[in-house]
Amino acid sequence: MKRFRHLALPGWVMQLLLVAAICGVPILLVLSARLLTAEFEQSRRLRDQVSQSFQTRVALERLLRLHLDLETAQRGYMLARDPSFLDPYARAQTQIDQAFANLVESLDADSPATSHIEELKAQSMRKREFATRMIALSRSGHGEEARAIVASGEGRRIMDRFRAMVAQIDAQESARLEARVARSEQGRRQLRGRMLVLQTVLFLLLIGAALVAVRIDLARRRTMRALEHAKTRQEAIFDSAQDGMLMLDTKGAIENLNPSAAAMFGYAQRELPGQNVGMLFKNKPDPQRVEAVLRAIQREGGPTQEYVACRKDESDFPVEVSISPVRDSDHVSYLAVIRDITERKQIDRMKGEFISIVSHELRTPLTSIAGSLGLLAGGAAGELPERARRLTAIAHTNTSRLVRMVNDILDLEKMSSGKTVIERVPVPLAPVIERTVQELQAYATDYGVTIVADPVPPGAAVLAAEDPFANVLTNLLGNAIKFSPMGESVRIAVSERGDQYRITVSDHGPGIPEHLRGRVFERFVQADSSDTRQKGGSGLGLSIVADIVRLLKGTVSFDSELGKGTSFHVDLARAEPMEIAAK
Repeated sequence: MKRFRHLALPGWVMQLLLVAAICGVPILLVLSARLLTAEFEQSRRLRDQVSQSFQTRVALERLLRLHLDLETAQRGYMLARDPSFLDPYARAQTQIDQAFANLVESLDADSPATSHIEELKAQSMRKREFATRMIALSRSGHGEEARAIVASGEGRRIMDRFRAMVAQIDAQESARLEARVARSEQGRRQLRGRMLVLQTVLFLLLIGAALVAVRIDLARRRTMRALEHAKTRQEAIFDSAQDGMLMLDTKGAIENLNPSAAAMFGYAQRELPGQNVGMLFKNKPDPQRVEAVLRAIQREGGPTQEYVACRKDESDFPVEVSISPVRDSDHVSYLAVIRDITERKQIDRMKGEFISIVSHELRTPLTSIAGSLGLLAGGAAGELPERARRLTAIAHTNTSRLVRMVNDILDLEKMSSGKTVIERVPVPLAPVIERTVQELQAYATDYGVTIVADPVPPGAAVLAAEDPFANVLTNLLGNAIKFSPMGESVRIAVSERGDQYRITVSDHGPGIPEHLRGRVFERFVQADSSDTRQKGGSGLGLSIVADIVRLLKGTVSFDSELGKGTSFHVDLARAEPMEIAAK
């Protein structure tokens, strides 16, 4: 410090610098803030202009692609005479006007391209009319005339002119953008010069700010230590997690992984970085497919899904994969959490086998017991005393319920295991509905309920399998009868819905409570309701309906209003008359 003593300034100079600093620093800071604000505003305007230019170019590209689709569809139809080639033509015809609207919307008021829009629309209309004319000629059997017109080059000239106009507008937008960027860069240089002057003055005035700088530095060091601690903690969590974790880039390449992931797949940890994540699965997807899936996850999020993974030794095992995007200021990565669910699958399989074995072992004795009780109740062993007859009837009823429950469990287990394969054939609706209603008449009479079947449209048939479809109707009608008040009616009706028939079963029961509506098709859903216990049943009927309808490639839904009743709807593909005739 002694060698700087000769640089000491007089007291009045120090006071002057202090006053200058106190008065000048706020002014200079305000000026700096205004300059920075101006630069930010300039950058924002440039960003908006770049975005607008990009939107214009996207709109132009969309227009050009639609017209190319138009031309391709026209040529394809003229060559192959396949109506499916006209699908792109139809889509292009419906989308071109909207594409023009998007283009006009992307242009600002002073864009030179605005003056060319009407001419571009006119050229587009000529192209569309030409394509329509060629298709019409081909449809009407004048294919040779259409080909001759195409060979004359008229369509190509129209398209070339359209391309040239699109290219001209694109070039104008590009030139405007370049001019804007150049002006922005010049303004930025001027702002930087002014900022440099202000910074120099501030540097001279802010000698006393050294203490603040030191304090800021100390705070920064503390923050860095905290960040380092957090980073170390996150890495420890990442490395010690039992589930496999992979960090992926936007193309699906593995950036990093934890030891659990390496051990799960049988690789050394250094072997996987840089490899595409698709190599870890049995059905290895293309890198383009992986990239598309990651883009979809970034937009919409991704649910947890099950896959079959593949180890280094080519052995496979089931996994559960959850992928979520990880964003920072200028980079997007993806965290894939992979869980080996081999043990869970084994437990599920054991549970299913256990249920199946128990159900099979129960069904035979229960059927025998139910049959014996039925014989006793019917007087096969002689007349029983009144009290014994009532007890026998109760035992027979409950044993029959157990037999139905075991059969329901077996049906569900079979469908859940994927062992049930249903071949869909044309099934006429009228006889199946009539037979099912007749079979349930006695059941409805026990409940004091009437079944009303509306007339079925003549020739109505669906693609289904007769017995499973009858099972669906039986469950829906039985459920409606069970929950209908005595004296009410249950109605079954058929209506047309485009290429489907809708079978609706309606009752006038209490309706489905709001808290149960999301669980109607779950197994044993009745177990939560004391009212449904009084009604009887296993709680499996609607679950069986949902599984059968799914196998029939249909849909099942319902409408319900408390106190007024419920309607269940089954939508199945309609069978064509020729299919019914063939059957």
